[in-house]
Amino acid sequence: MRFLVDGVFVVLAWIDAHIVDGAVNGVAMVTVAGGKVMRRLETGQLQVYGLAIFVGILAIVAFLFMFN
Repeated sequence: MRFLVDGVFVVLAWIDAHIVDGAVNGVAMVTVAGGKVMRRLETGQLQVYGLAIFVGILAIVAFLFMFN
């Protein structure tokens, strides 16, 4: 019986260490990477933000005209 319990423990410990912790660490790495990208995009210049919004609206309007 002890062998069975030890085997289940080893399997569950591996799942915890590799799958659960891997998922949590993966989310953390994506968050850090996204922060690094956003740091470069956030310039504080309102003109750039306005241009980005305008280009985004144009892209949405073009998409709607193309597929409707």
